[in-house]
Amino acid sequence: MIGPGDEDTLVELRKRITSPINTLATPGSTSLAMLQEIGITRVSFGPFIFRSCLKKFADIADALIEGEDYASWADSIMPSGESKEYLIRGRE
Repeated sequence: MIGPGDEDTLVELRKRITSPINTLATPGSTSLAMLQEIGITRVSFGPFIFRSCLKKFADIADALIEGEDYASWADSIMPSGESKEYLIRGRE
């Protein structure tokens, strides 16, 4: 895995490497659309999605500990109908 590589480096590597290329996406990385255009085969997100979710969870927990109301959640709650699209249906 390469990365996080800047766009110029990834373009050069793609020219030189015929095998699949995997790069690490970080908040400052080249966009997915550009990585696809360059010909990057796979993009890994490492711990960044988990850490983003953990940060939101910690913010909510801190607000509860500090006695705040639930209004701080309003901008980040996915509607029930929409969240069901991400859940497994039926028996496991």
